[in-house]
Amino acid sequence: MREQIIDTAVSTGFWSIWMTVFQDDPDMRQRFIKAFTGTSMDCFDQQTQPVARPGGKL
Repeated sequence: MREQIIDTAVSTGFWSIWMTVFQDDPDMRQRFIKAFTGTSMDCFDQQTQPVARPGGKL
C-alpha cells in the first residue's frame, strides 16, 4: 500500500500536502523525500523534520 501511495504522490505532485498528511509517519516522509526528484536529504533530520540551512545550497 505504501508503494501505491508513493506512486500516486509522485504522479499527482503536491509534495508539501503529502508531507503534511503523513507528518507523524517518518517512514512515509522518508519515502516521499527519496521519491520526489530534486528533494535533498540534507534538508531533513533523522525524523524527517526540516533543518535550518544558513546560506542554503542547491
